[in-house]
Amino acid sequence: MTESNNKRIAKNTLILYFRMLLVMAVTLYTSRVLLEALGVEDFGIYNVVGGFVSMFMFLNNALGGASARFLAFEIGKKTEGNINEVFRAILSINAIIAIVVVVLLETVGLWFLNYKLNIPTIRMNAANWVFQLSVLTSAIYIFQTPFTASIIAYEKMNVYAYLGIYDVVAKLLIVYLITLGGVDKLIMYSALMCLNGAVVFIVYNVYARRSFREVRYGFVSDMKQLLEIFKYIGWSFIGSFSSVLRFQGVNVLLNIFFGPAVNAARGIAFQVNAAVNGFVQNFTMAINPQIIKSYAAGDYQDMLSLVIRGSKLSFFLVLILTMPLILETKFILNLWLVNVPEYAVIFTQLVLINSLIDSYTYTLGAAIQASGRIKWYQIVVGGLNTLGVPIAYVAFLMGAVPESAMYIAIGIALLAMFLRLVIIKIELPFFTVRRYLREVFGHVCLVLIFMMIIPTYIVLNYDSSLVRFVSVCMTLIAFALWGIYLVGLDKSEKDYIRNLLVIKKR
Repeated sequence: MTESNNKRIAKNTLILYFRMLLVMAVTLYTSRVLLEALGVEDFGIYNVVGGFVSMFMFLNNALGGASARFLAFEIGKKTEGNINEVFRAILSINAIIAIVVVVLLETVGLWFLNYKLNIPTIRMNAANWVFQLSVLTSAIYIFQTPFTASIIAYEKMNVYAYLGIYDVVAKLLIVYLITLGGVDKLIMYSALMCLNGAVVFIVYNVYARRSFREVRYGFVSDMKQLLEIFKYIGWSFIGSFSSVLRFQGVNVLLNIFFGPAVNAARGIAFQVNAAVNGFVQNFTMAINPQIIKSYAAGDYQDMLSLVIRGSKLSFFLVLILTMPLILETKFILNLWLVNVPEYAVIFTQLVLINSLIDSYTYTLGAAIQASGRIKWYQIVVGGLNTLGVPIAYVAFLMGAVPESAMYIAIGIALLAMFLRLVIIKIELPFFTVRRYLREVFGHVCLVLIFMMIIPTYIVLNYDSSLVRFVSVCMTLIAFALWGIYLVGLDKSEKDYIRNLLVIKKR
């Protein structure tokens, strides 16, 4: 990898981390206040209704990945690229998807909300308001996707960070407003979130059109390009649908079998997970465009190095953040929340373990997306992830406890992780599985063993307290950083870390 690419990735990563620190702090605070303001039941209703609407967003999720991939690929081709034609094709497909999503939600979705979800009768009117406002928010988000993708493809991460900071500050204001009372808090919260989504969309739209001359409206003239994107999106639908079903499908099942209170517990777990996962997603957001551009330029060895580095550093980032949370979940939730919902502790621990496993996959996914040969990747991995819902349904019918769904998800994630490597090797012959296993899994296992011995001993031998929590966090972080630097990183990765520190000093 060239020095300029190293510095660009390092700079973009640092910018996104600053954004994520603020987002995480505000998200955790607002979750606490929101749970207290809405109450466990309404908080659960918002999570299950909003989550149900997001299930239909798998169409847009597929388009988001396609948008980022095709735009970055065209940019990577330099003068041979036709960025404007790609943007117009993506925008046209967006309009079609927006219509399909709204029609599905206002027919199948509305029926399911009123006749299948487990919502108290007295709150059905509020739930319908939440549903309609969530549909409108989803439509706005769909039209925003191409503009967001263009900013990421051009690696303007500072703009993305600023807009993310505005978004989270606005949400903080929204939570403050609903604590003032006066109207139905659940409806008011949904309406203000919808309004905020509209403001963010307008800003993305205006900035992208003014900053990038290729971002222009118009009719599509290259039908071959349009069909290529459609084909790519078609296979991406499988992966996007499986991902949504994997998370929100289980959420619906939990509502049907156990009610809104369990949805509230799961919602808390996923708030914690989102805050942690945001760090690794920001890192991969900085590195993925370079993976795609390296492939487009035919620099396959550079691409392979980026994939290996991305997988390893992604895992280390999640590891440092999740291990204190996993070992001290009960203490942290009691410190954070006024009332900790039942099952919140076990849900949080299992969701974080699942995220540790998934952290390997982000740059692997970027590698297969760069090639465009995603058919079997989506069929195998997406199909496997989809199995979580029917297996959980059968388990619940047989009397399984709510957290059983997460045990099932973890087992599937482990199997899917290894299947990804097999498929990538078939589709990308230059990909060296042995090198990946040695440089990623080998180093990760050494670091994991090295960092866990003393903190685990502390947790097993001392009662929960602030002193134990601080001791666990300090020993985990110290031994993790020591282990990562000594045995987890090679010379080029240590150079990458030094680039981050140099940029920070500037």
